[in-house]
Amino acid sequence: MNKRGIFKLDVSASSGTTSAGLHAIGVDVFEAPQGEAVRVSVQAVNTPYNASFGDLPTTTKWSIVQPTSPNQPTEIREFVMPNDDLHFEILYRFPLDAQQGAHYSRTISGGGQSDGPFDVAPIPYFQTVTLSYVFHPAK
Repeated sequence: MNKRGIFKLDVSASSGTTSAGLHAIGVDVFEAPQGEAVRVSVQAVNTPYNASFGDLPTTTKWSIVQPTSPNQPTEIREFVMPNDDLHFEILYRFPLDAQQGAHYSRTISGGGQSDGPFDVAPIPYFQTVTLSYVFHPAK
């Protein structure tokens, strides 16, 4: 895997030429066919779960597949890809005294394809890492 700062980058799924299923076309930029169920999984590792998913456009809604709990620090959400571009953010929050190895593991999947898991680690002196994700309808 290549490294981009503290975030792992793997766009190997983008090498395919078919529009079947989700595929990465850049760093946190994806294509997915209209009507495709896209699943986003965020897991807290060595840190309390305190991430939050941003809103989707008004025509698209999140479905909560798995909420977090004290025994399961993983949240899984899903949306159905619309026929327009879609953008959302995830805020990954860390305590000021985050322990060594604290990070979130993020996976995006759909149509039998998966992007991740990728680690989102804390940045020194910042408690929140905000990442934007962009989805385009497959051509």
